[in-house]
Amino acid sequence: MVEEQDRISYLPDDILIRILSLLPTKEIARTSLLSKAWRKLSPFSSLSVLMFQSPDFFHSRRKNFDVSSFINAIDSSLRLRQKDVSLARLQLRLHLNDIESESLIDSWIDAALERKVKELDLYLLPRSIPEPYGLPAKIFSTTTITVLSLEQCRLEICGDVDLPALRKLCLRKILCDEQAIRQLISSCPLIEDLDIVSCGKLKKLHVSGLANLHRLVVTCCYNLRRIEIDAPSLQYFMYDHQRSLLCDVVWTPGEFLRELILHDRHITNDLLQNLVSGVPNLERLEIDSTRLQRIEISHHQLQEIRTKTI
Repeated sequence: MVEEQDRISYLPDDILIRILSLLPTKEIARTSLLSKAWRKLSPFSSLSVLMFQSPDFFHSRRKNFDVSSFINAIDSSLRLRQKDVSLARLQLRLHLNDIESESLIDSWIDAALERKVKELDLYLLPRSIPEPYGLPAKIFSTTTITVLSLEQCRLEICGDVDLPALRKLCLRKILCDEQAIRQLISSCPLIEDLDIVSCGKLKKLHVSGLANLHRLVVTCCYNLRRIEIDAPSLQYFMYDHQRSLLCDVVWTPGEFLRELILHDRHITNDLLQNLVSGVPNLERLEIDSTRLQRIEISHHQLQEIRTKTI
């Protein structure tokens, strides 16, 4: 009987590393069972993407698991990684109940920043007594991050913000005030994509000074009373505010806006006309409102209108 040949063992290391980079981090630890070639490689030392997610992250009832092994895997892959090996992306989706000290998360973020991480994605579920994780100041003064996604964290900015390379910013369920968000946004001049979702404490949002902003999404920020937008290159704007509170939208629309989505029960024909006027190249309009009996719009470029009663 001819012994089956292990062809993977003969692949060059750079190809093996590329294959590893396409796998979820949890699966990388199992690769040593597949081929002796995998065992020659340090599982995490050369990977450009690291993604860690607590078991049962999205389930209310969690099963017991080896927390220490999980923490050690994150710790070894970040803090023991060579500093001259850059990191393209780090994703952490963790229960704070699994972490003894938030300083441990701080050390992981520091390690990622030292290795010039480009995309940082943090989703940190609070403990039984809600107390969001406080973001370290270093996150807001790094020259390499191009994508920053933060969920269920506390945003407090002390000092200057300097994110010159940031292109995409997503804030979800962030505990913050309007001054912190305004300072953050205004210090990222190259932002092209901005999402602000379910930031319940936010009462006023001011977006300006972003010449490259192409996409803006503001949804489920139910305490918002006023939005001010001055983004001349904006192409897509989605606004979802379906609670009873009235929110003023004040904006200076640009000629590049193509798609406008408004979900707000307070929208009237007059308000809609004011929002649409001055947008010569609008192609798609989607409206949800209980106060619109009919839509009267004269617009030569408009190709599609969708309406729905909230």
